Amino acid sequence: MKIIGINSLLLSPKLGGVGVYLRHLLSALENQEVSFDYRVFVGKSVKKDYPDNPYYVTVPITQTNPLRRVLHESLAWPHILQRNRIALFHSPFSYISPGVTIPSIVTIHDLRYVHAPDSYRLLRRHFLERAIPKTVSNAYKIIAVSDYTKQDILRTFNLSQDRVVVIHEGIDHERFNLSDQDAASVVQRFDLKSEYILALGHLEPRKNYIRLLQAYKILVQKHALKHHLVIVGQENWHYREIYRTVKKLGLQQQVKFLGFVAQEFIPALYKKAHAVVAPSLFEGFGFVPLEAMAAGVPAIVSKATSHPEVCGEAAVYFDPMDPRDMAEKIALVLEDSMLRNTMISKGYINILRFSWRHCWEKTFDLYEDCLNQL
Repeated sequence: MKIIGINSLLLSPKLGGVGVYLRHLLSALENQEVSFDYRVFVGKSVKKDYPDNPYYVTVPITQTNPLRRVLHESLAWPHILQRNRIALFHSPFSYISPGVTIPSIVTIHDLRYVHAPDSYRLLRRHFLERAIPKTVSNAYKIIAVSDYTKQDILRTFNLSQDRVVVIHEGIDHERFNLSDQDAASVVQRFDLKSEYILALGHLEPRKNYIRLLQAYKILVQKHALKHHLVIVGQENWHYREIYRTVKKLGLQQQVKFLGFVAQEFIPALYKKAHAVVAPSLFEGFGFVPLEAMAAGVPAIVSKATSHPEVCGEAAVYFDPMDPRDMAEKIALVLEDSMLRNTMISKGYINILRFSWRHCWEKTFDLYEDCLNQL
């Protein structure tokens, strides 16, 4: 039986959407019968977070220093893959190490380094500018998490359609199905005593928080908004400008930053929000509005990149470059109860298009197709 190798070296609790994607893929491998053998490669420092079974292989690649890790990977992967008799390699992290020379699949979540380069520190951006084009050139197949991302890849790298397969990511519907009472008990720990609007995502330029804050200021001034604005996300890159904007606009009492929040508490924060705003300038897929819909909360989103594809008619859209338009759409949802209820109902219908079961079934089918062709 041919063996597939899956790169899980970069998985961490703070990895965001990529981490959610990989965890669901690994869970499916552990719990479903598959027609292929597999090995999951994990680092020594995180081995304790994985099941103790023979399918998980610890590899001695350093993870603390990015530059050392890249160099170490280039040297180590050929021996690791040969020793484990890997026939097909899958990297879910948008790039494949130069040390991997066997047929490979890569999942590309977005081309942020092209369209939102200020999402990265300089060294990381230079690395991706070299690594992703080489990965795309060498990959046997490419998984894109949305049609938007597929078309972006095709345009950027001038590829044929058959090189890229769209497999949408999913939503864990049951995870967001909790009672108001359970949600309230969780929210109390964050000292959220006022009604609030919620935004989630790393504190970085592409998340467009500065314009969201400007829109929120308009809501406070022109609509006498009483809701607080709660932002969940770890500090990433250029985050200090976000804090400076809060102070400049005099919103210190109304805006609350929760920082990184463990996944177990996220559904409750959604559930108790009056609305969720996703102002991002660039998303390859976009979990936030779908998770809001799963929690029964109206989603107000930027009409940018993948959002229209993912949200369909179940969201209220705004121009992400226009704080006034953003403010108007937020006010509309908060003040029009009929519209709010319509969006909630449409949201429940929309999320039926996305499930992790469908995601991993299509991924495993791709594995089998590739193995049969090798």
